[in-house]
Amino acid sequence: MDFLLVTIAGLLVLTGIIGCIAPGIPGPSLSCGEIFLLHFTRWGGISTSLLIWLGVFTVVVTVVDYLLPVWTTRKFGGSKRGVWGSIIGLIVGLFFAPIGIIIGPFSWSFYWRNDSA
Repeated sequence: MDFLLVTIAGLLVLTGIIGCIAPGIPGPSLSCGEIFLLHFTRWGGISTSLLIWLGVFTVVVTVVDYLLPVWTTRKFGGSKRGVWGSIIGLIVGLFFAPIGIIIGPFSWSFYWRNDSA
C-alpha cells in the first residue's frame, strides 16, 4: 500500500510542477496533496501541526493566485478584453516556452488594451 501512495504522490508532484506553469491546474494544491499522502506512509515523518500549517498556506496561496491578477488588472485600469487578451497570450505563449510565456500575455493585452468592453 505504501508503494501505491508513493506512486500517486509522485504523479501529484509532477502534475503540481506542470500546474506552476500551466494556467488552470492548481499546482500548490496538488503538491500539498502529495505531502498529505506521504504522511500516511511508513516513511512519512511529518507532524500533524506542520500538515495543518501547510494546508493553511496552500489555501492562502491558492486564493491569492486566483484573485491577485484580477485585482491588479482592475487597479491599473485594464479592461475585460485586456484580461482575456493576457490569458490568450499566456496560453499561446506556452507553445513557445519559456520566452513565449513572458512575451505572450503582454503582447495580447496591449493589442486589446484600448478597446472598450
